[in-house]
Amino acid sequence: MKKIIFYFIAIFILSVFAISVTELGMDAWVSLTFAIIFFQSLAGIAQDKYAYSLNQFYWLFNVVFFSIAPFIQYVSNVFPWVGSISEIEIITTNTYIILANLSYLAVRLFYKGKVKEKPESIIKSSLKSRWKIDYSSNYFRRTFFIFLVCAGVLILVTGFGNLFLRANSWGNASQYSINSSFRLVIDKFVRGGILFYVLLTILYFQLFRAKINMLWFAFILLIGIVTNFPTGIPRYMVGGFYFGVLINMKRQFKYNYLPILFAFLALCFIFPALGTTRSAEYDVNKSLVSAISPSASGYTGGNYDSYTMLSESFRYTDSFGITWGRQLLGSLFFFMPRTLWPDKPTGSGDTIAKAQNYVFANVGCPFLAEGVVNFGYLGGLGFIIILSVIVCRYDSFYWNMVKLKITNNFWVLMYPTTMGFLIFILRGDLLSSLSYFIGIAVGGISIFFLNKQKAKRRLLQKI
Repeated sequence: MKKIIFYFIAIFILSVFAISVTELGMDAWVSLTFAIIFFQSLAGIAQDKYAYSLNQFYWLFNVVFFSIAPFIQYVSNVFPWVGSISEIEIITTNTYIILANLSYLAVRLFYKGKVKEKPESIIKSSLKSRWKIDYSSNYFRRTFFIFLVCAGVLILVTGFGNLFLRANSWGNASQYSINSSFRLVIDKFVRGGILFYVLLTILYFQLFRAKINMLWFAFILLIGIVTNFPTGIPRYMVGGFYFGVLINMKRQFKYNYLPILFAFLALCFIFPALGTTRSAEYDVNKSLVSAISPSASGYTGGNYDSYTMLSESFRYTDSFGITWGRQLLGSLFFFMPRTLWPDKPTGSGDTIAKAQNYVFANVGCPFLAEGVVNFGYLGGLGFIIILSVIVCRYDSFYWNMVKLKITNNFWVLMYPTTMGFLIFILRGDLLSSLSYFIGIAVGGISIFFLNKQKAKRRLLQKI
């Protein structure tokens, strides 16, 4: 079915590109390179045998942020932050994206036979046993207590009324004299704890339905939604939380194209609409307009600046040179305070924006551009190759486990959430995306191991 949809979309898009060249007078090479990126990405989705995967989300990012959105920006001659980009720069940027995607594909082809593990090896693997989640009423109760503490801290510091609008998030933080750095630590850690318990409840409800009351399940889900309300949290968290919940509730689909189709519609319509919740002047009408209108506040605005910032990364390195990994070190050691590292680098988007004298510096920097800024053109390709290896291995691990019906594993539970976060990591910048993702993961991992160690000690005492 995915391939049939692919052919219909291919015919439609070919017509659009043909019209853009013949009727609108667009440059044929520009239109051709955009078409190649689009079909490259669409083919990557259509060829994927799974209902959903990290691989499909990689290609989905390319479809929306490196193909559809920049093509609309090109036709409108309005690129975020810079206004216009010359046709030769567009062709250069598109050629580089095509090369990056070919590098990504080459790794997948190389690992195609290698990442397939035998079922026996998965069952016996240390990863499976170390991260196994067993049912225990004591474990469930202890985790529920931590879940309540996390939710309570979030509500106390944010204020209940401020949970529903992102512009008012951390409304009570100043009352408790909480600085911004510590605020972020609290936010990511407690949200990680809340997310883990909601996913744990879903898992227990599916595997041990006789022991989990339907009312209890609905109650936990309600608290999870209230503390992670779509208009009250950053968009990356919306993707991470709600994909995590929805996919864990239903892992198999009758029509395999439904998850990726939903994700595509979310990126095209829900993503720009939720962007307006950052403003104190937020209203529903403005949000709806942003969702349905490909205007400056929609597809030609800052929500879709990934293509612009990739092009700008070339300009930056031409003018200032590459950073030789300094930006990457800043991302990897995001937790180090500036008191210990005074000249700790800011995000790559901020660095490029200030160097290019942007009026607004809070901009993104896509994953591919991070590689360029750190290590040049080869660095960008290297980043994509490393990402492809990780995606191959995680996709294979998850679907082998699901095939064997082994879903009581921490990394199986977190896989759908990782899909949502992958879009954030690909869009960038790396400093923000990596620190937020690791913060959420550490929150879940800490609670998982805290209770696992207690259960192990209790078992040893009985022996």
